[in-house]
Formats: sequence, structure tokens, C-alpha cells
Amino acid sequence: MGDVNGGDLVIRSCREEDLAVLEQVSPSPGTSQFHLRRYERQLAGEVIYLTAWLEGSPVGNLCLILGGPDNPQARDGLPAGPEINAFDVIPSHRDRGMGSALIAEAERRARDLGHAATVLGVEVNNHAAHRLYERLGYQDWPHGWMRGSYTWTDDSGREHEQEEVVVWMDKRLVVEN
Repeated sequence: MGDVNGGDLVIRSCREEDLAVLEQVSPSPGTSQFHLRRYERQLAGEVIYLTAWLEGSPVGNLCLILGGPDNPQARDGLPAGPEINAFDVIPSHRDRGMGSALIAEAERRARDLGHAATVLGVEVNNHAAHRLYERLGYQDWPHGWMRGSYTWTDDSGREHEQEEVVVWMDKRLVVEN
């Protein structure tokens, strides 16, 4: 699947040579190596790890988990489709359309793979992100909020479980024939 080039913004799948600069611009906590882990999942065919670049520098990323949410309760309550996860635009580049462009590219790739929906979880206190998703056509699922968690590894190698409270959202995609 090709790259997207909108003016000076380029959105493409992550490459091995991107990892060091991604860690510099958007560092993982401790020794978690989130960018490397997502890239390895991309190599295994589990995800598409999109990166956004402006004038040669990374400004955002998004992980499209092709099998949908890992959480079985979320998966059971949502339409089948890939999960938009690990979505971030660096603060100095927010509110300039880059996040919308990243999501649009993730939706295009999901549609190209034959999926009829994409889903995502947003922290209940992240009102700006929730407004963005609503503006892009995402709707809250009818089951309210849900507790979730992820793990990260600190500098000493100790794993931590980070809990979060999210509301799940979905968007039906128009699949073009």
C-alpha cells in the first residue's frame, strides 16, 4: 500500500530506519520500546503502523490493529473491524489537520482490506480527542465506559500496568467496489 503525500505531509507505514528518530521525538516510557514493538507487530502482519512526517521529521503515529481490540468484552460489543490505537500527534503540530489525515489513511487502508468499520477507545477525560473522533464520524458505543490497561517497562526493567477508563467508538466505512 502506498504512501500518502498531502502537500508537505507524508503518511506511510513505519520503516525500520524510522525507529530511532520516533523514540527521540515521541519517547516510550522507560525501556518499553513501543515504536519497536509496533513495528515488529507490523512485520508479523498483525498491524499497520502509520507514521506522519512533515519536512522529514515525524509528527504523528497511529497503529491500526487489524484483528480489532484485544479486549474480548470490547470486541463483543463493537462491530468487527480494525482498532485505531496508539494515535498521537506531537503537541506542537496538533490542530493542523494531521491527526485527521492519519485517521483518514487508517480508514482507507482498512477499507482497502475489506473492513466495514473501524473502532477505537478514547480515555473518558480526553475531551479534545473525543470531539475530533465525533467530528470524523465516530459514535460512542451504547455500553458506557470500560476499564482497560496496558503495560510498560521502567528503566530498571520492572513492568507496570497502567489502567485507563475508556469509552469505545466506532465508524462504519463505505466499502468501495
